[in-house]
Amino acid sequence: MKKLLVVLLALVTVASFAAVNLSGSLSVTTEITYNASTSALSWSVAPSASWGASASGSDGTTGFTVSFGGSFTASSGYVWYKPYISDPLTVELRAGRLSRSLSIFGTTVINGVTANSLAAGFTMKSGDLSDTLWVYIDPVSAPNYVELDLVNRLTFGAIKVDALVNNIVANASSTPPSANLGLTVSIDAGNLLNLQAASLTVGGGFSGTFPSAPLSLWVVGASFKIDQFSGLIKFTNPAALYAELSTTLFAPVDAGLYISTDVTDPFNTLSLGVWASWKLGVLSNRISLDYASPNVTAAWIVSASF
Repeated sequence: MKKLLVVLLALVTVASFAAVNLSGSLSVTTEITYNASTSALSWSVAPSASWGASASGSDGTTGFTVSFGGSFTASSGYVWYKPYISDPLTVELRAGRLSRSLSIFGTTVINGVTANSLAAGFTMKSGDLSDTLWVYIDPVSAPNYVELDLVNRLTFGAIKVDALVNNIVANASSTPPSANLGLTVSIDAGNLLNLQAASLTVGGGFSGTFPSAPLSLWVVGASFKIDQFSGLIKFTNPAALYAELSTTLFAPVDAGLYISTDVTDPFNTLSLGVWASWKLGVLSNRISLDYASPNVTAAWIVSASF
């Protein structure tokens, strides 16, 4: 009878979720590094693992998501509840360890915190216009006791604008008042130009403290995909240039290369590398060769995920 109750409880628990997703990964990175200035050779083998879980209720109004690192500590995780769902407006509440930041073309424009927070999100839709506003409330020490962050994500056709305002309460109480603001704008130029066999995205972003230092970081760039080739080029202040190109021309092997430098001193700041990746059974393999003066590094990463 006891076993039957356990089985029934398990069935009820599973039935209460419309979807339960488990994910995880394990990777092992083997690196050999040669330092040209000291003629020193070193190597390392470093495993890393992560896993996560998410689920939603059968009515789609409640659920949870959690992510764990290799030390089995929750890097992020929260429960969520949608008290109101409709086409023009959806309201969502979250509680847990929440992250917020802005990035574009692989560059973090403003690094928001990951903190124990309460959050409320409001998603509004009307035709080609979609806007989501998130309000984060974090408990902090005196004298502020609470801290507020705002994230707004606006999409209008091919244009996307994301903004993050950090530490509103602390900055409002400072003298003179200031604001930590990050903004990114991306444009689906391929859609606007009606490109049939290619995609092109252009855009940029910046962050700073207003009014004292409005441009502490900025980035402009473009990404593209044409047939079996894809690439990215970006320029970040004060003078960092980065470009990459990858191809599936040698399928099932993917290959690529990158170059990065400070344009004011290109020879002493040059970094470049090549890589190739392929699948072997359940394993994903990636080999790379990188140069960043004075080091030359060869790496082999083997990973498996579910």
